[in-house]
Amino acid sequence: MTTKDSGDLQLQIQYRLFEELRASEKRYRELVEHLREVIFECDGQGRLTFLNQAWSETLGYSTTESMTRPILDFIHEED
Repeated sequence: MTTKDSGDLQLQIQYRLFEELRASEKRYRELVEHLREVIFECDGQGRLTFLNQAWSETLGYSTTESMTRPILDFIHEED
């Protein structure tokens, strides 16, 4: 096998792995979006970076108004 063939093979493998990763991420996102449980993600400063559809349905806040706000903005003292 030549160096060129080896390089082509590596590119093909990388492409397939990338495609599988994209497909897996798509399946995961679709699953998370359809859960009735609130799923969220925060960055290191506690700001919301991901919200699933249940966030709006359960809490009544739109994802647009909620994204990048601190999670503490949505926690009430009674909770």
